[in-house]
Amino acid sequence: MQQTYYDQFFQSYNQHLAQAFDRLTGQVEEEQLSQPGFYEQLRNTAMNSLRDWYDEPLPELNQLSPADFVSQVETPADLLDFFKIAAVACDEELPDILKQQMGKQAPDLSPRLLQLACDVPYMAAETASEPVQTAAAAIRLLGEWGRVSALEPLLDRFVNPAAPHEYLADALHEFCRQNAQAVLPLLQRRLLEASSGKRDWKTADEYLLIFLTDAAKISSTDVFDTLRSCFKKMPQKVIAAVCLGDYGDGRGVALLRSYIERHHQDIDRQLYYEALSSIKRLGGQTNDLPDPFHDFDSRTSQPS
Repeated sequence: MQQTYYDQFFQSYNQHLAQAFDRLTGQVEEEQLSQPGFYEQLRNTAMNSLRDWYDEPLPELNQLSPADFVSQVETPADLLDFFKIAAVACDEELPDILKQQMGKQAPDLSPRLLQLACDVPYMAAETASEPVQTAAAAIRLLGEWGRVSALEPLLDRFVNPAAPHEYLADALHEFCRQNAQAVLPLLQRRLLEASSGKRDWKTADEYLLIFLTDAAKISSTDVFDTLRSCFKKMPQKVIAAVCLGDYGDGRGVALLRSYIERHHQDIDRQLYYEALSSIKRLGGQTNDLPDPFHDFDSRTSQPS
C-alpha cells in the first residue's frame, strides 16, 4: 500500500476522534472535568464511538472501510511498518482495529516491539523524538498484551540514564497499571535491592516507587513494608513521602510524623510539606508537629 493511503487513513482517524471528543466534552458540566478518572472514561467513550467510522467506506481509501483497509495488512513486517507510522501519526491511542490486527500476530510481533522499545535513548529530553514516540507506543502495546516478561529488559534501559525520559516513564507507568498484580514482584525486588544496599539509588527509582504504589492500589496488594523501607533509605525522600500518602495505608502516619519530629531541624521545605500533606490525607493530625520554617502564626493556623 502506498504511503499516501496510510497518511489519509490517520488523517481521517484523527479528525473523527477529535470530533468525538468535541461532541462529548460539549455534553458535560465543567465540574465533571476535574473528577478523578473522568478523562480516561471520556477517552474510552470517544474511542468506542469510532465503531461506525471503522465500517464506513472512505473515498480516500478507494471506497475501502478503515476496517477493510487494516485487514489487508497481514504480515508481521507490514504490520510493524503500519505500527511505526501510527505511533507518530495518531493524536491519541492507536486505532482499536490496528491493535486487534496486530494482536493476531502477537507472538511474532512481541520481540520486534520490544526491540523497538529498547533501541532508543532513554535519557531525559525536552521533546519526544519519533523513535521515542514509537518506543512508547510499543511499550503500551506490550502492556496491553500482558507481555510482563518484557518489563525486565525495559527497566534495565530505563534505569541507566541519570534522568530518564518522561515520555517513556509514562508508557512504563501504563504498562505497570495494565499488569498490576504481575509486575509487583519485579518492582519490589528492584527497589529492595537499593534499600538493602545491594546497589546505589538512581533517579529512576523514584518512578519505580510511583509504579509500585499505583500497581499495589489497583491490585489491593500490601506493599507498605517496601514503601517504608524506601522512605527510610532513599536519599531523596519527597516522592516516597508522596507515595505513602497516595497508597492510603494509615501506618504511614506514624512513620511520617516520627520522621518530622526527629529531623525537623534539618528537613528541607519540600519534604516537610509533602509529608504534612500525606499525613493529612491519611487522616492524621499535624497541629502538634514542629514548624521548622515558621510559616504558621500559631498552631491553630495550621490546618489539621
